[in-house]
Amino acid sequence: MTKEELIELLDETNIDVSEGEQDDIQEKNRFPRLIFFDYVWDFHEASSDVYSTTVSYQISFFSRNPRDSIFISLIKKFIDKKVNMTNIQKEFIENGSYWHYYFSIEILENIL
Repeated sequence: MTKEELIELLDETNIDVSEGEQDDIQEKNRFPRLIFFDYVWDFHEASSDVYSTTVSYQISFFSRNPRDSIFISLIKKFIDKKVNMTNIQKEFIENGSYWHYYFSIEILENIL
């Protein structure tokens, strides 16, 4: 999977999708929503040349409902595309009364 394919798959949910952290309070109050961001770059070299990079992304899903049907549908899409995901974790954010589900995936990019 490429970054472009990842964005396309997330956009298919027809909900708010952002890359990176959200600072806008209006964005933080929209449910459901998705945020994704990269956090590890692993460079692949051969003969001192970098050919591609494995990039780890965190995918975060925020919802007022536990096990939101949109989130379940998204997970099924990742599985159908045979994307290797880590385990899915969740937490309940009490002061905002919402659920946060998150997991990571690795994709190939040509960063350099």
